[in-house]
Amino acid sequence: MWGLANQSFPGMMEPHFVQGEDGTTKLNLDFNLAGYKPEEITVSQEGDYVNVEAKHESNSEQGSSYKHYKRIFNLPKNVDTSQLSSRLLRDGHLRLEAPCNVNNQPKQQEALSDQEIPVKRIGKSVE
Repeated sequence: MWGLANQSFPGMMEPHFVQGEDGTTKLNLDFNLAGYKPEEITVSQEGDYVNVEAKHESNSEQGSSYKHYKRIFNLPKNVDTSQLSSRLLRDGHLRLEAPCNVNNQPKQQEALSDQEIPVKRIGKSVE
């Protein structure tokens, strides 16, 4: 893991829950990644933590530039991490979603393993 258990620091986000059309509650997180290409973005999960990271580097005759974005989120206990998904919207926002377990009961502890979450691109290219 990233060694962040029981720690809080700037850059860690608070949970945001939304009510779905079917009446279910979902965790919904948006990250503003405008200016990053899909191949520059990685989303990974380890245990109850989700790591969103983006890196962009450009070189020209005038010089070079580098920008780096990183956010870590501690998933609430009632979120079904096995159904965590991400999509890159055409406005450059990365959206992570996961349903909450019925009756907001904490999820069962299971063997923890890293899980890469592919970025799904929606709409026209983001530039």
